[in-house]
Amino acid sequence: MRSKFTTAVKATITADWAASFPGLGVLKPLFLGRRVGPMLHGIRLERDADNDNYRPMSFSHCLCVPAESLALGMVQPLRTKRTNAPDSITVAGHPTRHVEAAARLTSQSLLPFDRAFSLRELRGALLGHAAATGTTQPKWAIGDCVAVLCWAEERAQAEEVIARSIEEARTWPLGQGRRRDWWIGWEAQLRGHLERHDHAQIVDAQIALHGLAALPSSELLAE
Repeated sequence: MRSKFTTAVKATITADWAASFPGLGVLKPLFLGRRVGPMLHGIRLERDADNDNYRPMSFSHCLCVPAESLALGMVQPLRTKRTNAPDSITVAGHPTRHVEAAARLTSQSLLPFDRAFSLRELRGALLGHAAATGTTQPKWAIGDCVAVLCWAEERAQAEEVIARSIEEARTWPLGQGRRRDWWIGWEAQLRGHLERHDHAQIVDAQIALHGLAALPSSELLAE
C-alpha cells in the first residue's frame, strides 16, 4: 500500500474498516455510521496534516438538536494498550494493524457497535463522558442527554439530569469562559428542551439535511 492517502487508498481503508463493522454504513470516505433512535453513532478515521496516517475514533451525534453540520460528540479516540494515549495508524502500516485496531476501538467504546442500545445505556454513556471531561467541556453531553430524554418523553428524567447538573455546575471554578452565575444561562438553555415538543420532527429534518436516510438504522431500545 502507498504511504500517503490517495482517493484509492481512502476507499481501501474505508472498506477495510467497514468489513470489521458490518452494522455500520459508509456515509463518505473515512466516515462510518448508523442511526440508533435519535442518535448518529459511528467511526471516523481522521487524517493527519501530513496525509500519511490516521486516527480512528468512535463518536455519537444527537439528531434531536438542529445543526447545520455534524458536530461529532462523545468522541473517543483509539487508545494504546500500554499508556492509554491516543493511537494512530500509518497508511503503510494499515494492512497489518486495522483488524486489531478495530477490535480495540470496539472494546473501548462507551456504546456497542454490534447491537442496538437502550435509552438507559445512552444516558449512562453521555453522563459518563460528561463526568470524564471534568469541568472543561461537559455541557454538550448534558444537553444531548436532556434532548434525548425529551425525545423519548422521559421528561421527569430530563428534569433530574438538569437539577443534578446545575447543582454540580455551581461548584465549578470560574474561568474557561465562565463568569459568576454563568450556570443560570446554561440552565435556561437546558430547560429550553423541556419546552419543545418537536424533537421527533427535528430528528427527521436532520436525517434529510445530512443525507443519513440510507444508513443502517434501529430503534433505541426501551429501558
